[in-house]
Amino acid sequence: MKPLLLTLLFGLVSQSCFSQWCQPLTDKQIKTEVAYVLITGIDWMQTREFRAHGFKESNPILGEEPSQERVDTLIFLGIVSHVLITWMLPDNEWREAFQEIPLFFEVSAVMHNYSRGWGPKIRFQYKF
Repeated sequence: MKPLLLTLLFGLVSQSCFSQWCQPLTDKQIKTEVAYVLITGIDWMQTREFRAHGFKESNPILGEEPSQERVDTLIFLGIVSHVLITWMLPDNEWREAFQEIPLFFEVSAVMHNYSRGWGPKIRFQYKF
C-alpha cells in the first residue's frame, strides 16, 4: 500500500509543475535541504532511542507514546514531503522560508534532546 501511495504522490508532483514552479535549487538551497534532512535524521534517531526507553514524546503530531512504526512512518514521510515541496515551490523567498523555518525547529529539538542526554547512538553488531 505504501509504495502505491508514494507512486501516486510522485505522479501528481510531476504533473503539477509549471514554469515558475519546480525550478532547480540553488547551491545554497541544496545545502540547506541536506542540512534539514541530516538534522531531521538525528532527531529521528533520538526519538527512537528515548521511545525505546519509555520516555514520552513532546511532538504533538507523533503523540505522547507513539509506536516505533508510527515514528518511522511519520518522520520518513515528513522528510520526503519536505524535499518535494521545497522543489515544487517557486525559487523565491517562500522556498527559502519553507526550508529555514523547519530547519530552525529541528535544530532546536536536537539541541534540546542533547541537553537531556539523548544523542544519536549507532550500534554495531559484529558476528564472527
